[in-house]
Amino acid sequence: MVGSTGAVIQRNPAGATAYSPGTGHGSSSSNGVPAFKSVLPLEASISDIVHRITQEVLQPILIQSQQPVPPSPFTFTHLDQLQQQLQQRNPGSGSITGTPSRRAASGVAAATAACRSSGAAAAGGLSSRSEGAASDGLSFPSLHPPKAIDSRLLLVLVPHDGRLLGQEALEELARAVAAALNTMQLMTPEERTKCSALPPDRSYETNYWEWRDFLQRKQPTGASLSCVFGRGMLRSLLLCCCAPLLRDLSGGPLGFCCAAVFHRLCDEASLSPASRHAALQSVTTHDATLESFLVSESGLGFLSRDFGSAREEQSGLISFACLTNDRQPLHSMALVAAKNIFSRQLPKMPREYIVRLVFDRSHYTFCLIKKQQIIGGCCFRPYFKQKFAEVAFLAVTSSEQVKGYGTRLMNHLKEHVKKSGIEYFLTYADNFAVGYFRKQGFTQKISMPKERWFGFIKDYEGGTLMECRISPKVDYLRLFEMLNDQQKAVQRAIMRLKPPRVFPGLTCWQKEPNLVLHPSQVPGVLEYGWAPQATTDPGSEGAAAARPLHEQIVQVLDVLARHHSAWPFHKPVAKDEAPDYYEIITQPTDISTMKKKAKKKQFPSKAAFLSELRRMFANCRRYNGPSTIYYKYANELEKFIWPKALQIQDTQEPATVAEAIR
Repeated sequence: MVGSTGAVIQRNPAGATAYSPGTGHGSSSSNGVPAFKSVLPLEASISDIVHRITQEVLQPILIQSQQPVPPSPFTFTHLDQLQQQLQQRNPGSGSITGTPSRRAASGVAAATAACRSSGAAAAGGLSSRSEGAASDGLSFPSLHPPKAIDSRLLLVLVPHDGRLLGQEALEELARAVAAALNTMQLMTPEERTKCSALPPDRSYETNYWEWRDFLQRKQPTGASLSCVFGRGMLRSLLLCCCAPLLRDLSGGPLGFCCAAVFHRLCDEASLSPASRHAALQSVTTHDATLESFLVSESGLGFLSRDFGSAREEQSGLISFACLTNDRQPLHSMALVAAKNIFSRQLPKMPREYIVRLVFDRSHYTFCLIKKQQIIGGCCFRPYFKQKFAEVAFLAVTSSEQVKGYGTRLMNHLKEHVKKSGIEYFLTYADNFAVGYFRKQGFTQKISMPKERWFGFIKDYEGGTLMECRISPKVDYLRLFEMLNDQQKAVQRAIMRLKPPRVFPGLTCWQKEPNLVLHPSQVPGVLEYGWAPQATTDPGSEGAAAARPLHEQIVQVLDVLARHHSAWPFHKPVAKDEAPDYYEIITQPTDISTMKKKAKKKQFPSKAAFLSELRRMFANCRRYNGPSTIYYKYANELEKFIWPKALQIQDTQEPATVAEAIR
């Protein structure tokens, strides 16, 4: 029959599939190697190239079977195991003759014997090791193109319904190759220049900066490197990252033929044999495996806060595990590592107390693992009858705190406890953790009935009790995708209701560069619903002169209250949250108090309002230390609102206003 590449696919006597180059896309070289010629356009993406290469390498050696032999069509087992499965399903299948499944079994037996013989190599893949060879060493493939492919030494796929699932398996393997390329990390142009052994690459610097721009701009939106870049980026990746790429390929389902895939990738990138040899022989200390190029959580935005860490989880860079003190040595070592992180990140918490809770058998620690090391965790205690869990400690090591790992950790924890019927999280958060927990859906308003939790959780002096309700209808691990889909649906609905229209541009400034137009004179502004505002900003002189003082003050306070860092200043400080607050602060004030006074017209002048506004920020800085989040919020808010407050107009003498400012 004819394969997808235009070549003829035949069966050999052993039941395997032999490959003979067809006249469509391939030709045969003198040494018997199929000399493939790409039919993809020059602008083809890496993903398209990988899919074609995978089919060219693997399609010819796909063994068909009429019976569902393996337990799963995507289970790629060793040849010995597959032979045992075939013989268990088909007793007496040792002879070459017989049904197609028996002939397949005999082909497996021949392949097994060939693999065990000395000097046998799996289809140009990594050089075969002896039984006593180290399993963690990396043997580079031959520097020359692989020899003629012996189809019996490659992969045996026995799909349930023949060719269809075999094609799905090829797609799965192609995605594995693309995933390996997606996780490669380029070294900086300066570092590459120092590596004199690497072959020259004229377009490397351009590709590097395009790759960095992709990590910052396109990857958080769901794009992958293999779908965005083409042959130019593939060439730079192969020249710079061939060693880690081969390591990833050899450790995956394509380990038996990674060299064949590698050389086909080099062919597509137009790498000469000398360049391949130099790339494989180059010695560099650069670790080209995936590292984090993630911006901070505050910069990622709400929709994509954990998207970068989710991509790292998919690539295998990070993983998660829930542990408890079950006396397993490896689990105990992991708990000790988590305990050390809690101790470093929570210096005010007694270490003995941390040890007691982490190793308490009623507590569990949900660990974040990166490169086989614990970099973060959350210690919690579930109360199954009450259907809530208390979060005792949560911390990520300081060097990994700005990459979205904390959000991903909490999302995984929510999905984990949801399986046990947990409906709420409760925790006492200190001043540093309140902002983080608010981002994760926690609130200071406790909606769970008090009789369900009162007396169960530990009370901490100076902490803020916060609650998070876990919705059974939300998949927290796909939160970014769900919200992104909702956003796109809203945008599509808006486009249907009001399709875009193009209005002619303005040319009046060509004759009168200093002309000032009213918004209503701009074409399209009125047509799309613009209307003059009834009120203007407090800084507008005309508005301020026409409006009473108390209305201007209320408007400034409304602007202040809407700031994302103003939540600690909305209401007076509660005594149960800070028992000694009113002993230290003798003249307390807050936004709600000032707003009530303004509505009652109790501010006689602008200076009186400015004085109380400044006192609110001064009180916060006096009670809280410079390292607290509240101290930083006070500075941020004062810098934000003070210019707007100064624009308030009244009849007070300027000297008095200046005195209040001082």
